[in-house]
Amino acid sequence: MTSSFQRYGADSKCMRTRIILLLAALLIVSTALPAAASPKPDVDQDVDLTNYETAAIVAGDSAWIALNWVGGGGDAENFQLVVKKTDPGVEVRYPDNTGAYTSLWADDTLSDGEYDFTAVRITVPYAAGSDVKLLFDLTYEHAGKQKTRNFNVRVPVVQYEGGEDLQQVTSSLGEVALGESAWVGVSFAGLAPRLDDFQLTVTDADGLPIVYPGDGSSTSLHHNARLEDGETDIARFRVDAYDLPIGTYTITIRATYRKDAATAELLGSVTLVIIEPAA
Repeated sequence: MTSSFQRYGADSKCMRTRIILLLAALLIVSTALPAAASPKPDVDQDVDLTNYETAAIVAGDSAWIALNWVGGGGDAENFQLVVKKTDPGVEVRYPDNTGAYTSLWADDTLSDGEYDFTAVRITVPYAAGSDVKLLFDLTYEHAGKQKTRNFNVRVPVVQYEGGEDLQQVTSSLGEVALGESAWVGVSFAGLAPRLDDFQLTVTDADGLPIVYPGDGSSTSLHHNARLEDGETDIARFRVDAYDLPIGTYTITIRATYRKDAATAELLGSVTLVIIEPAA
């Protein structure tokens, strides 16, 4: 005959066993749920961008920035990247050989496991904050299908702290023989990240006749009217050495430019020696 205490003990043991089995089953189910609910692999991950932040650029400067890519899942062919959207004031330029877009360094195909990079040149306004953001559109062909991907990239910005914007490199224009005309040039080096609308005028020619290109009222730089950090360019004008005394002349010049929205100037001078013509 089983006592009530014994029956209670047996029933209690069975109940504990059922509870333990139920908890174990719930634990198995709850452990399996995340795996069952995990997202499916992205079948479009044929290419992967490995840097969503580039090297820093100085406010007001222009620089090439590089985006690094790795291929996966087959060849990504006809690889083309364009900037879809930028922060206000940011200028974008692509490599000359591609024109309206940029592609990979080696070629236009990113193979499975291959590493390569693309580059775009951006100009950041002086008023930029701590960073600028770019939205890129990537198009390529994979397994006969055209695909499009979007990537947001951050470009850190640091502020220019230099005291000088521009430096006059040329101090002497050399010699011109009496009775001759000669195109002479004054070279300037950019120190600030970017200077625009560069113009040079002669404010005092010391009696020398001065002619600007195209018979204009000023001259600009040879390459264009923009001077960037570390760039040196030359501004030319013509001197007509007619009916003048032989000797050394001092020509006073004035360079004007725009630094973002502000205009500025640099005053300077160069010397020119008028010599006797060769016999």
